[in-house]
Amino acid sequence: MRVLVADDDRNVRQLVVHLLSKIGVREVAQAADGDEALAHWSQESFDLVVIDWGMPKRTGLEVVRAIRAGGSRVPVLMVSERSQRSQVIEAVDAGVSDYLPKPVDVDILGDKLRRFCDHVDALKLLKQRTGESTRVEYLNPFISSIIHVFDAMLHVRIVRQTPFIGVNALPDNEVSGIIGLTGKARGAAVVSLGRETAIRCTERLLGERPTTVSAQVVDAVGEIANIVAGGAKAQMQQLELRVSLPSIIIGKNHLINFPAKVIPVCIPFQCDWGPVSLQVGLKEEAPEHAAAASADQTVA
Repeated sequence: MRVLVADDDRNVRQLVVHLLSKIGVREVAQAADGDEALAHWSQESFDLVVIDWGMPKRTGLEVVRAIRAGGSRVPVLMVSERSQRSQVIEAVDAGVSDYLPKPVDVDILGDKLRRFCDHVDALKLLKQRTGESTRVEYLNPFISSIIHVFDAMLHVRIVRQTPFIGVNALPDNEVSGIIGLTGKARGAAVVSLGRETAIRCTERLLGERPTTVSAQVVDAVGEIANIVAGGAKAQMQQLELRVSLPSIIIGKNHLINFPAKVIPVCIPFQCDWGPVSLQVGLKEEAPEHAAAASADQTVA
């Protein structure tokens, strides 16, 4: 596994390198400014990027936009002194996978690095088992987006478990938000929550606990699914994805209409509130089909 660490603060770079070494990552390239970061990026292949926003010559945000414009879906962790909500939103919109404010909490940084490295390794193993027919690299943006939503918005840690190829297209848990995706790729993403998880998420968002899976819970799960899909969309700009309004289903026995010949990849998570799962099935469209879909959206 190779990691690019870009920060004009040498102490921060050394901290990240040290934490990566404790995880077992030895192949690390360092950059002290944005131009140097892009030079490394153009010459080498990386599985993870850790980057500062306020670097000289070219900002970290400009580097991230260049990475996404080139079509890469590599996870990007931004570590920055800019921590206002509007700045975090701007970074996520540019394609950042996760965001950590400075001054850095060493334990939180180490945990985020470990989680990124774990899921990169898991997806590599999954791709080896399934071959090129399953575009598992599309999972990175969705995984990093759902982890960021639970960490930053809901303030609960979710732990990713082993991904697997879905044997059917049924939701894993009781309350599911389904997001349709169209553009240069077509498919769906499903965020599925256990009953108690959905209620606790609603309680965290609204400040009061529903007693049942009410309309408030439906709205909250829809909003979570929408934010997860929006964060992933920002990391896949080259696919020009359009995100539909979320559909909510309650129960485990509803068939989800993924594109033909697309077998969704399932990623289970666990948190203190209960189970969470993510299903993603995306198929790249032929250019003429993508153009037709775009025209249909325009007419609509």
